[in-house]
Amino acid sequence: MQKTLERNDGLVKINHQSTLAIPTILGVVWGILIGYEKRIDAIPLFAIITIGILLFWRYFAHYIDDDIASSYSRIMQLEKNLQVPQELSIYCGLIRKISKNGEFLTKANNLPRDAKIKLIDHLLREKRLGYRGHDRWDLVAFVLILLFSVISISTMLQSTLRTIHIFPQHYPLVLILIIKIVFFCFTLFIGLVITSIIVIIFRGIAPIQRGIDDGELKKLCPSLFDEKKTD
Repeated sequence: MQKTLERNDGLVKINHQSTLAIPTILGVVWGILIGYEKRIDAIPLFAIITIGILLFWRYFAHYIDDDIASSYSRIMQLEKNLQVPQELSIYCGLIRKISKNGEFLTKANNLPRDAKIKLIDHLLREKRLGYRGHDRWDLVAFVLILLFSVISISTMLQSTLRTIHIFPQHYPLVLILIIKIVFFCFTLFIGLVITSIIVIIFRGIAPIQRGIDDGELKKLCPSLFDEKKTD
C-alpha cells in the first residue's frame, strides 16, 4: 500500500511540474516566432503548435488523474486487509471531494466497508469521483485555445483578403471601424466554433472526473443506501 501511495504522490508531482512547465514551453515557442523573419505569415502555424501543446498538456493531466483515481479502490481494499481504522481511510478524504452535501456525506460514511469500496469503484467508472482542480485548468487551456484560434484565423484572413486595407484613405473612419468590428466578430465566431468542436472531441477522448449530488448518487447506486453500518 505504501508503494501505491508513493506512486500516486509521484504522479501528482509530475502533474504539477508539467503545469509549471507550460508557460516556459509556450514562451520558447513564441520566442522562436519573434526571431523568425516572416513572423506574420508564420503566426497561424505557431498558433496551431500552441493549441497542440495545450491539448497534449490537458490530455496528459487527465491521463495521470485517471491513473491516480483508478488506484483508490485498490488502496481501500489493502486498508481493509490491513485492518486500518475507517476514520483513517483514504475514503474519508475522497468522499468530501465528491460532494459537500451533508446528507450525502452522512449516508456515504455510514456504508459498510465493502460497500464503500464498491461505491468508489462504481463512481470511478461513471467519472464521478469529484473535481480535483483539472476543470479550472481545462478552462484556462480552452480560453487560450480560443484566443490562438482567433489570432490564427484573423491572420490568415487578413493575409488572404486584406479586407481592412482595400478602402481608400478618403473613406469615412466610421465605415472602416464598422468593417473592423464585423471582421473581428466573424473571426471570433469561427474561433468559438472551432474551440467548441475541439472541446467536444477532447471531452470524448479524455473525460474528466466530476462531482455528484445526492439524487444522482441514488440513481447510480441505489442498492448501497441501506441503514447498515459494519466494519
